[in-house]
Amino acid sequence: MKNKTKAGLLTALCTAVLTGTVSSSAVYSDLSETEAGSIYNTWTVIGFAALILFAAVMLMWWKKIAAQTAPTIKKGKGRAVVNPANTKQVRNTVITIIAVAFAARLCLSIADLGYANDIGCFSSWSQVAADGLFDTYNRLGASIDYPPGYVYILYACGMLGKLFNCYNTGLYTLIVKLPAMLCDCFIAWFIYLFAREKISKELTLFFVVFWLANPAAIIDSTVWGQVDSVLSLAVIAGFYLVTKEKFVLSSVVFGGAIMLKPQAIIVLPILFYALLKNKKVKTFIFSFLAGIGTALAVALPFAVNVDMSTTHMQETVTPFLEMAGVNGGGFLTKLATPFAWIVSLFMGTADHYSYATVNALNFYFMTGANWVKDSEPFMGLTYYTWGMLAIVLSAVFIWVMYLKAKKAEHMPFLAGGTLLLLVANFGPRMHERYFFPSIVLLLFAAILANTKGTAIMAIAATVLGYLTVLEILIDLNLGIPYMWPEVTTYRFILSLGNVLLSLAAAAYLAVEAFGDIKKTWFGKRIWKS
Repeated sequence: MKNKTKAGLLTALCTAVLTGTVSSSAVYSDLSETEAGSIYNTWTVIGFAALILFAAVMLMWWKKIAAQTAPTIKKGKGRAVVNPANTKQVRNTVITIIAVAFAARLCLSIADLGYANDIGCFSSWSQVAADGLFDTYNRLGASIDYPPGYVYILYACGMLGKLFNCYNTGLYTLIVKLPAMLCDCFIAWFIYLFAREKISKELTLFFVVFWLANPAAIIDSTVWGQVDSVLSLAVIAGFYLVTKEKFVLSSVVFGGAIMLKPQAIIVLPILFYALLKNKKVKTFIFSFLAGIGTALAVALPFAVNVDMSTTHMQETVTPFLEMAGVNGGGFLTKLATPFAWIVSLFMGTADHYSYATVNALNFYFMTGANWVKDSEPFMGLTYYTWGMLAIVLSAVFIWVMYLKAKKAEHMPFLAGGTLLLLVANFGPRMHERYFFPSIVLLLFAAILANTKGTAIMAIAATVLGYLTVLEILIDLNLGIPYMWPEVTTYRFILSLGNVLLSLAAAAYLAVEAFGDIKKTWFGKRIWKS
């Protein structure tokens, strides 16, 4: 109970202080340039202080773990397990830590309103969904750019708001943030499940707290109110099933993930590569059908309810019906309309932000192309062409590395994190939060691989991901001219850091695939196992 209390209090302290200090939700208006600059500097300093606090607490705890006498190795099930964490006591401790962290998030999410525009969208969408789930897209038209999977979640939020009669209150802000905060906790539980038979109980608790008190996780879900943790949880679950070679179930998860957020498509190639490496045609076919079937099952209840009498549906769906040559009315038109709507929804989402970069501090930001139309020329081609070429080359590179690398449990996570970093840094139309799942993926890779290289990348992804989101969140809340941030020395350094991290991850993956990473300093083990 003593360890459980200490770990729980530590998590609560880190979560409370970090969430309180990185909160930058106040929306400022009518500020002079001097006042805006002063507020910007204040929040940036506070944000750095939060990061330093987190780093100091984690470092002190890590030193304490490292200084302990090496635990006794017990033989079990054909392999050595160091002070295993798969005991009832450790499980109860983890549950306590998660409960305390979740309670802290609940309290602090009410005190902070996040980014008003995003919270406002989620709030209004969820209320519309609660009044008629499968009529949501007909009523909202072009104002909603999320796929059907997340609309189900918004519907649940809206129904809770109805139950407690709390629309447009602080409590409803909490409800809208609830899915992401819950997924933060489920990710922590996944860490426990992965780690409990591979590392010591001290290390298991360390990594659980590392995630729950992680400033990047807190600022994204609890402060901003964004939903990247929901996507990250789905991706982690999908890759977990890949490591167990349960490819059909993994395809089901990824089919659902794409319907939560289209960004799941970025890491979907990893499942494809794993299926190719598996070399079983039957499994490949069943997995493909399972993924497509799941996605359609999620979307079709909305698709069959499309109201083609609305102007929005006529403008978005009709062109695809005409392209397929089935716009003449009758049975074929009725049959094709739901599928045309699904295509139009995803194409519309992709075209909604047709810019080289949308506040993502990446390669294009360094060139001064933030909020520049991706149809603009750049080095002989357009930004969009360069970006799509980069995505294709990144996918091919990861394909070669994945197929060449030896089979290892951490490989899907390392390859997925690397691919996501490359796409977020060199692909077009990226947002600042598209880096987020790479933090989770690289953290799992570090736990499973137990190498200095993966640990360094997970830490770097945390620091850069947090500072990137912090910077943009402050800018958005300060409004014009910060809302469309231009290149400054600080933002250039962050962008350069993100680019270098993606290239470093690619280099590490290449060495692991074609060389012997264990012979390098980066391949050295961190803890005994």
